[in-house]
Amino acid sequence: MFRRTWSLVSLVLSTTLLIACGSPSTGAPTTAPKDASSAAPKSAETGSPKPAAGANPVADGSDPEWQKVLDTARQEGSVLVYGQGFMRGAEGQMIAQEFQKQTGVKIDLVEISGGSAAYQRIREEMRANAPTADVFLGAPPFPGIMEKDGVATVVKDKPLPIFKEPKANWRVDPLAMSQAGAYMINYPSYPSGHIMINTRLLQAADYPTSYTQLATDPKYKGKIAWVDPKTTGDVPSKYVFWGYTGGGLTPEAIWNIYANQQPLLYPNPQPEADAVARGEAAVAIGLAGFETAAEAGAPLKLLRFSGYPAVTNINGMVIFKAARHPNAALVLANWIMSKEGHGYMVKVRRTISLRTDVPDNLQIGRAH
Repeated sequence: MFRRTWSLVSLVLSTTLLIACGSPSTGAPTTAPKDASSAAPKSAETGSPKPAAGANPVADGSDPEWQKVLDTARQEGSVLVYGQGFMRGAEGQMIAQEFQKQTGVKIDLVEISGGSAAYQRIREEMRANAPTADVFLGAPPFPGIMEKDGVATVVKDKPLPIFKEPKANWRVDPLAMSQAGAYMINYPSYPSGHIMINTRLLQAADYPTSYTQLATDPKYKGKIAWVDPKTTGDVPSKYVFWGYTGGGLTPEAIWNIYANQQPLLYPNPQPEADAVARGEAAVAIGLAGFETAAEAGAPLKLLRFSGYPAVTNINGMVIFKAARHPNAALVLANWIMSKEGHGYMVKVRRTISLRTDVPDNLQIGRAH
């Protein structure tokens, strides 16, 4: 099992980001998700209303080229997105609604878990000359692969207002991971921490202080939620982040959790968070999808183990050359990295900001 992990190391290490801060996440075990190819687009709203009068956070009217993009984007009316990234879950719907409110452009989402499945579908649709995504959202290496395959629009020379901002506005430049300027980063994959806990099921004195303790202490038996390793690549991904890179998660700990701690298994990280929020499990090793439950008052706390960095990677956005709504896609790319759009995303998703003028929105618990 663990030999496979090493094949991912060189692939993921170049995309990891070590963070010195961290925050809290929200089903009963479920069957594997349905084939993404059967998913229908989800839309934030049925119409495409004009933006609120006087509200224009994506342009100040001084750049006629960008104004033309904006005007054409509103005529296109919508942008079709494949993947997840910052559009995942209920928080993604909130972001879509805010984007439409501010720009007059609707987001249609086909939420596909995993870049491989999304890109396979996109390539098949391109080969068949069928309508396909305007935008892909997802984690490395897939944005880079799409760029290398020549299917991504080079955005670095487009008149996006964010490209004209001072370099001092960026903690990480939007094009930092793109060799040709054909994809942008926008969203850290995970909040900055190691595990999620339910504070009603675990008292502070019982918080695990390491993955080793979590994997070996019998008081956590039957209380841990993690993924079914047969349905997702989350396990090797977590190992590369928190083991090979961060030094805290060992192959032995992973083995002991699955072999001896009787974990509750879920098809992907989102239901782990749901299980902990509902009190079905006390600890989740997956960190995705906690935001809505935490906002609603679920007793969640994100813990970061002392002595180990929290490690994440950064999701990217690709606009396809075959996009049917290319201007709407550019407006989305600019908005999500603008001060207004990025600020809203960081607030809703309770995550790390990539801008210096937008503060992180994190709540950190430490396990000492």
